[in-house]
Amino acid sequence: MIFAATVIKFIDTDDEPPQDRLETVRQIFVEAGSDSPYSALDTLYHQILSMRSIKWEKVQPILRLLVTPHEYLASLRDEDDTDTPWRSPANIARLLGVQEAQILVTLHKLHSVLRFRSDNDDNYDDVDDDNDNDSYNYDDDDGYNVYIAHATFTEFLGDRCRSAKFYTPKMTQSEYCELLAMFSLRTLSDLAHNYPPYHIGSFTEAMSSWEKEFRTMDGQVRTLVLWGWTYWKDVTSPLSLDLVEALCSLDIYHFIGIWYRDNFDLERLQADLKRDIHLEEQIKLAKSRESMPRQFIERLELLQGIEALTLAFLPDTRGNSVFWWIRLAEQCCWRPPARVPSLDMVGAFLPRDSRPQGFLVLPPDSSRYGMSVPGHWITASITKGNFELESKLYDAANWRSNDEKKRILLEDIRNNTSYSVSKGIVEPSQGASENGSGAASKAP
Repeated sequence: MIFAATVIKFIDTDDEPPQDRLETVRQIFVEAGSDSPYSALDTLYHQILSMRSIKWEKVQPILRLLVTPHEYLASLRDEDDTDTPWRSPANIARLLGVQEAQILVTLHKLHSVLRFRSDNDDNYDDVDDDNDNDSYNYDDDDGYNVYIAHATFTEFLGDRCRSAKFYTPKMTQSEYCELLAMFSLRTLSDLAHNYPPYHIGSFTEAMSSWEKEFRTMDGQVRTLVLWGWTYWKDVTSPLSLDLVEALCSLDIYHFIGIWYRDNFDLERLQADLKRDIHLEEQIKLAKSRESMPRQFIERLELLQGIEALTLAFLPDTRGNSVFWWIRLAEQCCWRPPARVPSLDMVGAFLPRDSRPQGFLVLPPDSSRYGMSVPGHWITASITKGNFELESKLYDAANWRSNDEKKRILLEDIRNNTSYSVSKGIVEPSQGASENGSGAASKAP
């Protein structure tokens, strides 16, 4: 049954005349020995992979990925993630770092040993089942996974005695971790290349392109893009030169910008740094590896000890929205002491606006990095020093005892005013700025 079904799909091709394929099948029965119960099937698999139109150096990486389940690593097992097509042509292309068109062409040539199936539909095996030819709907590739058609082909690929030069074992955990890290770094690099502050001359177009590229990714894929680079630490073999170079090129401020845009949950953001990135562990491990360049270690240390950021907002962003996102950024970068009010407490006095559109993160000295935003945008510089000063202001205002004092102090911080000083709520110390942290202004 397996042999017959594979033969039918093998003959049904537009790469070669059907009669040539029939002759190939006839020869299989002549050449196949009797040492193995799968001898005829193995010979057929050899013939399929030996076709003139197939380039093995392009086929093998795809097959290795298909015989390696995405849930290979415990950290990737998500019972709620039932919809992400991790083995769709688009995601295969992303993971292997090649053009999707190349993947589609190769999959077409291998259609006799592959299956294209939606994980959400248990009623049929093939996407285009109505045509009875196991063809693939190339117009909707992101919604479907690519599978090995039958376990015998996986067994054939994984048995060196049977597959010989076509031996294709499952990836080791170390190999798969390197693949995931490269996928994340490659995608982040592509996104950073289109990051609007790097394209002041075509800022609007870059903004649209950058947002669209990230937002069209499936949610779980976006998560892997954000955190997948941290899998470098699980690569047990020497890191490849490509991986080392990609790690050293990680754009930290662009990464933070995507991180903030993709989340709105303060507790989750703080947990992500500790749980998912394991910064302290990564820094120790990076320092222990002799081959790890200092450049990457410095990037990790920058992420761990950010002292200042510049936030940029569209010119029509409401004041409350700017204020909220300044507070969110501050409390994510620098965990506040108990005396600083939580965002929920702040919400009791200032209404919480929705997530702002057009929200970007830049380094404090953005011009040094060749980054800028249009002059009519709203920018806010936040620093760890001002955040610590603000915590002292809360102490001086006896925060927990007087609601009116809370309201005035929050209004001062939001509007960059000093009524809390003139009303005697706080006393300015000599040399201290009367401005609250995160004072917003128009971009220079």
